[in-house]
Amino acid sequence: MIRERRATTGGPPRRARLGRLAAAGLLLAALSAAAFGQPAETAPPPDLEQRLRSLLAARDLAGAVALLEPLQAAGQLRKPGRALLGTLYLELGRSADAHALLAPLAAEDEAPPDLLYQAGRAARAAGDPASAERFLERALERAPASPAARELGLLRGARGDAEAAYELLHPWAVAHPRDREARLAAAALALRLARAKEAEELLAGLPDDEPKVAILRAQMLVRQGRLEDALAVLEPLRRTAPPEMRSDVLFLSAETLITLGRAAEAIDLLRGAAGEARLAVLLASAYYQEGEIERALAVLEPLARDAAAAADVSVAELAFEYGRLLVEADRAAEAVPYLETATRLMPDNAGAWKSLGDALLKSGRRDEALAARRRFQEVATADNERSRRQRRAAMIEDPVARSILQAREALELGDGERALALLRREIAISPQDLRPRLEAARALVALDRRAEAEAELRRLLELAPAHVAAIKELAALLQARGERDEARQLWQRVLAIDPTDATARQQLDALRRAGPD
Repeated sequence: MIRERRATTGGPPRRARLGRLAAAGLLLAALSAAAFGQPAETAPPPDLEQRLRSLLAARDLAGAVALLEPLQAAGQLRKPGRALLGTLYLELGRSADAHALLAPLAAEDEAPPDLLYQAGRAARAAGDPASAERFLERALERAPASPAARELGLLRGARGDAEAAYELLHPWAVAHPRDREARLAAAALALRLARAKEAEELLAGLPDDEPKVAILRAQMLVRQGRLEDALAVLEPLRRTAPPEMRSDVLFLSAETLITLGRAAEAIDLLRGAAGEARLAVLLASAYYQEGEIERALAVLEPLARDAAAAADVSVAELAFEYGRLLVEADRAAEAVPYLETATRLMPDNAGAWKSLGDALLKSGRRDEALAARRRFQEVATADNERSRRQRRAAMIEDPVARSILQAREALELGDGERALALLRREIAISPQDLRPRLEAARALVALDRRAEAEAELRRLLELAPAHVAAIKELAALLQARGERDEARQLWQRVLAIDPTDATARQQLDALRRAGPD
């Protein structure tokens, strides 16, 4: 269980972060003539340091800014002083000013990790995610324990890159249990990635009456098949959730009702709230389940008018659903452009290709229909194989074991980089679990990247010197390379741990027959 040391309403307070920043020496660096190798320029007022200390101690950030801004305007602030001013701007919500001041400093090769971290935060707040990612990645390279891991995880999560985000946020949330925002973000990602046990651990101890916690618990119940229990959690949320969460609560509630065959209740819930595309698609689905196709079309038609020519993947599901319903309503010719959009934006969606084939055939476009049907068969075959693998993986509750299985399958299919990416993700998420390290070493041997495999095995043995499987893998690798002396020592080490190990005895016999090096 992840426990908070004391109650808190979120991550570290901004003022506390700023206090740590000053304590870490940024304030003194800002006043140091030697900082960043800068020569002394126009000297600041002699009492500047004391005045800044007093303002920051009193949490008067605006006063500190007012003290520094005239010096910046006069060109009297050196780089660390500008870094401090930019950080103060950020804490005061002046993200554009912070970004303008910090980005040029962070672009320099010698920028330290704390500056890169603040510059990344500023870029993210100012709506420049590309710069934010670049600065935060550099901060992490230079300081692996930097809170840049948190910011980068949140950034990648917002972008939809769940695996990369979770790789950063899970270790951070476990190490910083009072950071509520990171814990909730990590729990949401864990649910998306079918890591239910880790999601449960991340949510443990958090108050059930907090809306963000409650909706995640409801999602967990849905994934466990406990749909009625999920609705019981969601029902009060529909009244108490803050405005920014109401759409998510409505969506999950209606989706659960439709799954239970209670489409009429879903319609009552969504009626009047279908201006958002995903809610409209859900409402149309509920009408369709009730046999009311014309009402389903009427819900989607206002939103679908521009969907046929859209290039935004966010409208793909809307175009597909509207086109499919048009085919059902014997309006196949009207359906074609919507379904063409759906297949263009979702080329791996078998249902969209099938509906397009049906629409084209009913419209008298036989050759195009046959081509769409062939594509449907290709995608459906690939879907079936992918689904088989996913079902097989889903049967494994342990997410590390599941990733190892997926990595082995990727390796069998010739996708070594995908296999290694899966294993490295698990190493980052669960650094104390030695299984993905061993599997990564084996994958590297299979890919004939033996030097990397050796390095991975030696790292594993630093963590667990008596790990027999790792010792045997390293011994075999060295023996195959002709380094028989160290291989012999490693096989002997195996026998010292397990005197009954037949492989170690066989390999030592083979080395004796081969003679001395």
